Amino acid sequence: RSTLFPYTTLFRSLADDFGIMVYNNPWFAGYELTEREIKMLVEEGVVDSIKCAHGEVDRVHNLKVSCGDTLTIMYGHDYNMIEGLFAGADGILTGFPAVFPKFTRMIYETCAVKKDVDGGREMIARLKPFLDFFYTYKTNDPHWLEIYKYCLNYQIGYAGVPRLPLGAVRPEAAKLIDGILKEMEDLL
Repeated sequence: RSTLFPYTTLFRSLADDFGIMVYNNPWFAGYELTEREIKMLVEEGVVDSIKCAHGEVDRVHNLKVSCGDTLTIMYGHDYNMIEGLFAGADGILTGFPAVFPKFTRMIYETCAVKKDVDGGREMIARLKPFLDFFYTYKTNDPHWLEIYKYCLNYQIGYAGVPRLPLGAVRPEAAKLIDGILKEMEDLL
């Protein structure tokens, strides 16, 4: 049981109390577990699931080959959802299920259950205007959370606005989002 990185001891101590899903996101966690480290923790029974949030779907495939069904893999990026599912992810764990639950379920069923590549491409094509807007505004104006809250407000009436220092989207952005969501209403 070699320690490949300093937090494996912490994971091991927590594993006795509850199952661990690793949030493998180098941007937010400051470290990304390697395939070897994850496999070691899975074999020891320390980790049973992972959110792959690095955007590179080949890592999903590699982990499925290394760990098989002993590791539940959730794909954690809003883009490349179909690629993550076709690479072997067991599900999607992003902001999309909270904001677009019907669409996310449809994507999962199309790609993971039916294995319908063309159907998955068609669904992502329908989502492309939203993704283009969402990633164009990665400059944080509006912030991604403001966009998601606005989408919830559009669908359910009023879900509020994010806490300060964020707030409501500006009227010009709201108008753009309204047009995009109107085109995808059957997916909402």
